[in-house]
Amino acid sequence: LQERLKIVKQIVETKKNPWNPVQYIAKNIPENVWLTSMIYNPEPGAGSMTLTGYSVDYKIQGEFQEALKQSIFFDKYIEYKKVTNSTPQTNSKEFAQFEFILKLVRLD
Repeated sequence: LQERLKIVKQIVETKKNPWNPVQYIAKNIPENVWLTSMIYNPEPGAGSMTLTGYSVDYKIQGEFQEALKQSIFFDKYIEYKKVTNSTPQTNSKEFAQFEFILKLVRLD
């Protein structure tokens, strides 16, 4: 029984839950920025997150990056990829797509 409890304790201690970082993103995403995917990668340490989406312009993406850098959950360096394929369009306005790769430094 003691051995089983030890194994359960190890599983619980290593379980990773990105709830707090996701809540931070939800509360700090600017108006006119839309996420199309959010992927959590449970790598060694706290892991990483990949955010893909689009916005009305690149300036608002910069504001979103700055908000993410202020978080206690993410590393200050955010890998940015400009996505150039299949950009959504409405009324002849083209949206700016992006992909951010965020290294998590903590989950709680």
